[in-house]
Formats: sequence, structure tokens, C-alpha cells
Amino acid sequence: SLVTAVGEGRLDGFIGTKIGNPETPGTAIFAEAARAAGFDPAGSFVAQAYDAAFLLALAIQKNGSDSREGLSAALREVATAPGEVILPGEWQKAVELIAAGQDINYEGAAGSHEFDEKGDVPGVVIETVIEGPGFKDVGPVQ
Repeated sequence: SLVTAVGEGRLDGFIGTKIGNPETPGTAIFAEAARAAGFDPAGSFVAQAYDAAFLLALAIQKNGSDSREGLSAALREVATAPGEVILPGEWQKAVELIAAGQDINYEGAAGSHEFDEKGDVPGVVIETVIEGPGFKDVGPVQ
């Protein structure tokens, strides 16, 4: 509706960003499960909320407690490579690997959650451009 209101062609080349879910095995699995449960997986922050809850639960499991002490380090450990890849819904697999002392790497509903040295997780924001009558996704902001 923005392009229609302003006029097609007037915004060509403009860029924007939106919260996004890149095409990965985890996003596909989540999208299928979400649709089966009756909700839109592309809704604003739906996949990100799922990942936040799943990652927190994994970090608590890894930490052995829901105490704040050690939780931040555990969160990074379960979210960041290296480790056995865990996809959305693979809770039991993750618990078994953690109990066995193996590293895991959650690849989620909203994509990868690799923490950098500052604690940021890049790549969950999608760059868009306006072309003709609508928006086109370019890909994750790097």
C-alpha cells in the first residue's frame, strides 16, 4: 500500500529492513509446524519468540539450573558452533546430547544464532528493496 500511495516507480531503489527468517532447514521445519498448529509462521517476531524460549530452555538445561550464574555462558554454548546441530522441535535430542556432555549448536526458527564477541546475533534482519509495485527481499543484513 505504501508503493501505491506514493506512486509506483517513485521509490525504486529505496532500501529498508524487516525482521526476517532466512531460508534454512530450521525455518522450514518451524514454518511447517506453525502452519499445522494454525498460526502464521511469518508473523512479526513469531519465529524469534520461539527461538528465544527454546534457547533459554536449552541454556537452563546446559547450566543445570535457572540461576543467573552461568546462564549467559550456557546460552552462548548452546547457540553457537561448534556442536551437533539442533533444529526447532528437537528438544529430546538436545537434552540427551547435553546430558552426554556433547556440544550442541541450535539452528532455529529464525535462522542461526551465532553470538559474536559483543554478544550480538547478526543475520536475523532482512534487507528489502522496492522494485516496481512492491518489496523484494535481498537477504540477511550482514
